Amino acid sequence: MLRLRTPPEGDAGGGKANGRADGKVRRRSSRVPEVPGESWLTSQDERRKLFIRVNVPSPSPNQWVFKSWREYHKIKQNWLRLIYEASIQHSQFGQPMAACSLEVQRQGIRELDHDNLVGGLKPLIDSMVKLGFLADDTSDVIQITNYHQVRVPKKTEQCTLIILRELDGRDT
Repeated sequence: MLRLRTPPEGDAGGGKANGRADGKVRRRSSRVPEVPGESWLTSQDERRKLFIRVNVPSPSPNQWVFKSWREYHKIKQNWLRLIYEASIQHSQFGQPMAACSLEVQRQGIRELDHDNLVGGLKPLIDSMVKLGFLADDTSDVIQITNYHQVRVPKKTEQCTLIILRELDGRDT
């Protein structure tokens, strides 16, 4: 079960809000934007096509490669939450896609090495399997057709665009 954290409301701690004597709520810096993203679903010839936009660039494996399993688990849970919040209107998605093509565009202020770009797709794919968009994360189910990155000038323009296209038997 996915639990979403909500920000604290008001002063519930007897005089101090968030550790400050003046009663003001201290904003914690977070890499997660206010608006998590968006998604839309189209249907063509009985095949579904899902677009997901997450307002955070895909992660680099360098963020977790030398850290504990807990740190990697936090990154996976964060991406699960981000993709869930971006695609919440498609919670009644139906059956998972048994065969699909996957396209990912990473937009960030820094470009990643090729191996980090590809390795950073793992938490995204695992999240989509866990949320029920994909049947499995094997090569029998997913064909990664395109992944690339675009450098953007501002941090506010960073995002990850994910496109899933359902395939039938003749497309594989």
